[in-house]
Amino acid sequence: MQPQQLRKLARRWALPVVLIAVVAGIAGFAIARHSTPIYQAQASVLVIAGPQSSNSSGVPLSADEATATAAALMTEPPMLQQVINELHLGVTTDQLAKQVTATPQTSTELVDVAVQDPSPARAALIDNTLTSDYVAAVTRQNEQRINQAGAALQQQITDQRNTLATEESQLATADRKHADTTGITPEINATSVLLSTLTANYSAFQATQAQNLVTVSVAAPASVPVTPVSS
Repeated sequence: MQPQQLRKLARRWALPVVLIAVVAGIAGFAIARHSTPIYQAQASVLVIAGPQSSNSSGVPLSADEATATAAALMTEPPMLQQVINELHLGVTTDQLAKQVTATPQTSTELVDVAVQDPSPARAALIDNTLTSDYVAAVTRQNEQRINQAGAALQQQITDQRNTLATEESQLATADRKHADTTGITPEINATSVLLSTLTANYSAFQATQAQNLVTVSVAAPASVPVTPVSS
């Protein structure tokens, strides 16, 4: 075959050869990506709606409503961003959201939280961090609500503690000077009784307030998965 014929033949087949190489490369990448095993870790969160808890409309909150709300909040950007920051994941909230699912179990007080990742250890770590952070956030919010509602009662307790400390200091000073303490002792006793009453009232107040709140806890932490869910 003459050189000129070879050149014509090369030009004729150059484009098909390049296209075949490109298609083969894309197919190889797709196959390699698809063959990467994906692991799923799963944890469960217990969501208990207090007997007097209600939604924004004042209607009593059902177990299904409470778990549905918790599932939605756990996958919101603020909670996902907190996990990203803590674990230095280097992804966006949208990317992490594609890995996380929170599913309420119908007619129960449980929410199943699943995380998929190529790394089984990272899947479990993300899952446990997310559920723990959510529980901590809800607990913190509940404490703030109780403290705000009981601020006046707390102030009374603080005032009586300060009064008792002052009276006990006066008693100690009187004892050192061998002075008459008959007037101070009854005051200390009265203040102590009042402080005990206020403290008991505040404990009862906290218990009552807890009935108006939704409490959460980790029912079952995620373990490191062994078998991939896809490959």
